[in-house]
Formats: sequence, C-alpha cells, structure tokens
Amino acid sequence: MNTVPNQPKPLRGLRSLYLRINLRISDYGSLPSPKEPGRKELLTVFPLFLAISLFILFFNSTHSPFYRYSFSQDANIYMDIARAMRHGALPYRDVFDHKGIWVYFINYLGDLLFPNAMTGIYMILSVSCATFMFYAYRFSRLFLPNRPALIATLFLPIISHTGILYTNGGGSIEEYQMPIIMACLYYLTVIFRYAEGNSTGSRRRIYWGFFAVGFGCGLILWMKPTPIPAIAVSYMFLLFVLFRRKGIREATVAMFSLIGGGIPVSITCLLYLLNNGLISEMWSAYIVFNASYTGMDHGIQPELFLPLTIYLGVIPLSLAVAGIMFLRVETKVFSKIGALAAAFFPVGVFILQSMARRSLLYYFLVFVPFSAITLTAVVFYLLAKSERSPVLGRLRGHGKALVATAIALVLIVATAGSAIDRWDKGAVVMPKSEMERCGAIAAEYWKAEGDGTPPSVVCFFSSDLGINQLLSTYPQHRYFYYPGVSDEHGKEIRLEQESYIRAATADFIFSYYDTVERINPEYRLLFFGPETGYIYIYAREARE
Repeated sequence: MNTVPNQPKPLRGLRSLYLRINLRISDYGSLPSPKEPGRKELLTVFPLFLAISLFILFFNSTHSPFYRYSFSQDANIYMDIARAMRHGALPYRDVFDHKGIWVYFINYLGDLLFPNAMTGIYMILSVSCATFMFYAYRFSRLFLPNRPALIATLFLPIISHTGILYTNGGGSIEEYQMPIIMACLYYLTVIFRYAEGNSTGSRRRIYWGFFAVGFGCGLILWMKPTPIPAIAVSYMFLLFVLFRRKGIREATVAMFSLIGGGIPVSITCLLYLLNNGLISEMWSAYIVFNASYTGMDHGIQPELFLPLTIYLGVIPLSLAVAGIMFLRVETKVFSKIGALAAAFFPVGVFILQSMARRSLLYYFLVFVPFSAITLTAVVFYLLAKSERSPVLGRLRGHGKALVATAIALVLIVATAGSAIDRWDKGAVVMPKSEMERCGAIAAEYWKAEGDGTPPSVVCFFSSDLGINQLLSTYPQHRYFYYPGVSDEHGKEIRLEQESYIRAATADFIFSYYDTVERINPEYRLLFFGPETGYIYIYAREARE
C-alpha cells in the first residue's frame, strides 16, 4: 500500500479561517519571548501605577481634595453607614442598606484616616486602581516585553476612570472589584499554563495564586457577589484540569488554598456580625432584600439597558474573546482548554451582570479588566508589524521618548477632558453647586435653631447626594434614605419614612418632591433647587 509519510494534516475550524484572512503575525516578524518579570521590575512599576492613579483620581474622583464634597449617591450612602458605625450605630439594624459588610469596613477605614472628609476613600481607590493596573501589567507580560506591556496597561485607566463609566465620581462596588477580577484573569492564565506543563512556575507560587484568588473572592462575597459564579465555574474547571494533569495531591492542596484564601475575610465579617447579633438582620438585608431588588428597573430608564449592554458589554467582551483567539494562535500562551476557560470568564460575568437589567453606567466597570486582553493583542500586533514596516521600525528604534511623551499627553488630556464635565459639582475652582447652597442654608439654619448636636436627616423618596456630608452629620434613623424599590420592601420603607415625618423626629427632610408639608405642616420648605427643580429640603420648626 502506497502512503505519503509525514503528510501535513489539512487545517480545519477557526484556525483555518484565521489563517485564510491573512492576519498571521509570524508573517511579519518575530518577537522576543517575554520573560517572567522579576521582583525588581514589579517593585518599580507599582509605584508608577500608584502615582498615575493618584493623578487621574485627583481630578476625576469626587472623593479627592480637589472637590469640596462628593455627589456620588452610592459612595455617600456607604460612607453614611460607616460614620453611623463610628458613632455607635449598627449596620442592617440601626441604619439600613443592602450591601455587604465589607463595603462598610472599607469606608470605616477611610473615615478613620480622614474624619469628616472623603479623602480616605480617594486614597483607597487610588491603591485599588494601582493594583488593577499592576495585575493588568502582569497579564500583558505573559505575552509582551516590558515596555510594550506597559503601554498596553497605561491605556486601561483611560477606559475605566476618564470615560462615561466614571460619571458618578467613583466609589462604587464595581470599582473595588476591578482589581480582583483582573487578578483572577491573570492567575487563571498562569495556572492553566502550569497545569498543562507549559510553565516552570513552582508549586508554591501556584498555591499562592489560588490563595490570592480565594482572598479576592472572599472580598467580593462580602461586598456584592454577582461575579462569584463565573469565577467559581472557571476555577472549578481549572482544578479539574490540574487534577487530570498533576494528580490528586496538587489539585487537593490547590482547592484548599483557594478555600483558605476566603476564610480570613469571611471569619472577620462573621465575627463582627455574631458579636453584634446581626446575622438575621444581615440575612434579611443582604440576601432576602437583594433577591427582590435584583431585576427591578428602579426607575433608571430601562430603555437604556439594551443599547448600553451592546456598546459597553457585548462589543468590548467580543473584542476580548477575539483577543484570546488571536493570542492563542500567535503566542501559544493560551492552550486550547485555557483559551476556552479564559473566554468563558468574561462571558460568564457578562451574563450575571445582565441578569440584573441595570442601566447604570458604573455597572459596566467590571468588564474593563477584560479590555487588558484586547489591548495586549493590539500592542502585540502593532509591535510585530513594526518588524517589517520601515516607518514603524524607525519609530520603534528612535521613538521611546516620543512614545512615553505621547502616552503622558493622552493621560493628561483624557483626565482633564473627563474631569471638566464634573467640575461644576463641587470642584475647588468652581462656584458652589446647588447642593452646596442647599447644605449651606440648612447648616446656617441649624446653627441658629439647633441644639448643638449633629442634625438628623432623612432622604424622603431620594438618596443622599452629599447632604449628610455637607451638614457634617450621619444617619440617625434606620431608613434614612429610600433605595428606589417598588415592592413590599419599598412600601415598608416609605411608610417608615412617613412615620418619621409625622412624628417630626428628623431635623431635616431632603426630597425630590414637595409633599413633606402635606404630611406634617411642622416642616417648612427651606430650600428649593432652581437649577434642577428636584432638590427640596425641609426643616422642622424650632421647638421651645
């Protein structure tokens, strides 16, 4: 029988299609294999990322000293809870919100660092952003030399912190989760390489990676657990591969490392809750309330959900998946199974986030870490192209300073351009905003008519947009704000707030509606916002 030895197999599937459209990088030149970044390199880049984060957030985060107050709704509520805790109140029981306890611990720390200001949160968010960039850089270094990886990384904060995703001024839970999701993507890629024998990493480092992921998942669990199922499925798949390739011992130790990482966070939270007898209250707010809260439109323009999901979710994540395919073909860093797991991760997060059907822009921040894949692929492509292009080659050879200058200018212009849009809301270089005038009038009234104690404020059918911060107070009623729900929980909160008004127990009522005087004529209108037409603040008449 005649046979042709060593006959190449025909190309099939996605790889065949990929090669047919002539995008193969190796046709243009070869790149030097990236080396694992050493400790010195990592210790050098983190201070750089921290300095960039401090700069960008100084102008874009309303928690920084550049702003006289923060107008971020969620961030103010989290800080309200933390300040109430510092004055002896208990979350879930004495003051109500439906987020995880770790969010309030973060804000408690921020208030300890800088009492009566949001500067502590600015510092924490800067470290969070720097950590996000740090893990993005480590991910890019799996595919690129150090300078190109740095270029790919420096464009990430432009996407996350200088665009429309950051219009709320920062401080959302999604912002805190960004570095964790980025770290999970990095370790997922690294450990898959180890499991399949494509990496020389030590077992100790792999176990540490599992521990770090477990610690991050513990933080997410006690803040807002939406991404947890996607992370869990990806890492269970990884553990299965580790078991198949490395054996039961390594897989078992890795699994316990993963679980062990989440234990310190969970024990801290549980001890606090148990010590204060808050388990049932936490369950009612964090589990039961959120179960009904998820999926409601909350009055936030549900018609925007689909277009925002397409432009800020589907398109960026499709580019990320395409980047995984591209890098898989060109670098072999992703194995077939590893690429599948890496692609499932963003898709899983997208599905879970979409189930909430929210049209709030900051919800989409959790997708930004996956842009690191796209940027890495783009920089890889351009760098390889420069090997054959005379023009790009000359720029590459003589333009290191030019590239660094260009990136710095882009960061400065993007930061300034996005910050200017929110300067009218409390920036030190601008006149007082409407909310500040509202707070100033209330503060003057309390100075004349109050008893010297911090005033109590209830946000009736509204949320705190900075009024508690401007009045240097903290929540003194359980339902001090209205979270915007329309079910039985919403009815309970509305009736409780109406009881505060009827009993005249609150000193000030902040509202979007002019109905307070109808409930109790003891309150009189103190301020009406002429610019927006929705800020009302009522003051209780002075008592003899």
